Amino acid sequence: MIITEKLLEYTLKHQEPYEVEIPLTKSSLFIMVFPNVFPPISPFSYDSVPLAQSVEQYFNEHYDKIFTKSVLDIGSGTGIHSIVSAIKGAKKVVATDISPYAIDNINYNVQIKNLQNVIETRKGNLFEPIKKDEKFDLVIANLPFVNHPAKEHYEHWVYDEDYQSHKTFFRKVSSYLTENGNILIAFSDIGDMDFFENEIKKNSLEIINHKKYEKITHNWTIHTLGRKT
Repeated sequence: MIITEKLLEYTLKHQEPYEVEIPLTKSSLFIMVFPNVFPPISPFSYDSVPLAQSVEQYFNEHYDKIFTKSVLDIGSGTGIHSIVSAIKGAKKVVATDISPYAIDNINYNVQIKNLQNVIETRKGNLFEPIKKDEKFDLVIANLPFVNHPAKEHYEHWVYDEDYQSHKTFFRKVSSYLTENGNILIAFSDIGDMDFFENEIKKNSLEIINHKKYEKITHNWTIHTLGRKT
């Protein structure tokens, strides 16, 4: 778990907001990262950037189908994936996070990008802030990868004890998908990849696409999922 400890140390050393550049296909997206918010770019993680690029690619490939559709971004952090969704044409985006620091960070970035009419922020864990009858065409999730107790609030950025968040996510996500809705979710072999893929199968989901990136001595994956047909 050395890499997660280094990531936490790197994140906590930032005591002032700072700007990062997110490379996309034809341009870059500049966003602010507040203190106490998980950074989308660091020397010790590589999940937020390929997930943002996968969101961009998803919209490029499904533009005609989802131009007027809705997106749910769980564990939004800085709001990067919500912002990419809105820029690419989503008509409704709900960005959720359990952290009040993240909610403030998302709201700031949304206002700077003038996307208040598209992106709505809601504080809460996983699907808690979502109404039972709400459905989304795309659910984006970037959950912590490592099965380990989290003693401090900031350790929830990287630790998911007994994978309770993942188990809850996979058990409930289908209830919030439209009929042909999809999921984009990041994971890494820093965690238990066998557990991750078994949860997909166990909850009647299937892998539509799977991208793997070898960075920082680990494999980082972006899965596109749908209901099993």
